[in-house]
Amino acid sequence: MMDVAIAPTIDALDTANLTAPEIPIMSTVNGSWLSVEDATSVQYWGRNLRDTVLFADAIAKLLEEGFGQFLVVGPGQTLSTLANQCASAGDDMQCLASLPHAQSEESDREALLSAFGRLWIAGRSIDWAKTRSAPGRRVPLPTYPFDRKRHWVDPTQSDGRNQIANSESVAQSADTLETSRQVIEQQLAVLAAQLQIFKKM
Repeated sequence: MMDVAIAPTIDALDTANLTAPEIPIMSTVNGSWLSVEDATSVQYWGRNLRDTVLFADAIAKLLEEGFGQFLVVGPGQTLSTLANQCASAGDDMQCLASLPHAQSEESDREALLSAFGRLWIAGRSIDWAKTRSAPGRRVPLPTYPFDRKRHWVDPTQSDGRNQIANSESVAQSADTLETSRQVIEQQLAVLAAQLQIFKKM
């Protein structure tokens, strides 16, 4: 299907000045970093149209070298879904879409800012000034009166009368316990005498 496009693409690239990339590029043609030789070769870009896409190999190579966070710059969420499927259970990986799904009610700006926010939470540095079309503005907030009203329950302060009342309560409780003990001992003595009578019968 793409065979007919290879020759015209190579012819068009023959007239272009191909240079080495300024930032590293992961090649899905060979599943590794794009070399200077391949980047400046028209034959490589012809192969890029037709050869098998080694997407999983490219993701595995990135994860192997410590790259675990990816941002898809393009429409839809197909690529981010495929990237997440390439990760193993133990891989620390996050692939975010920068644009919403075609059936989503979320706006493009909301999706992009959401992706930036999740990258920032993950520890990435975001140039927030470039995400705004106009300078930020101050938002007036409601004033605060600083009434200094206390809402704390203070502990109860005990005085001498409370201590006397507590002492009297303790003494009464002791007397009640002693009386109860004497009554129980008397009942036990009566039960013991009755038991002796039953034994003699």
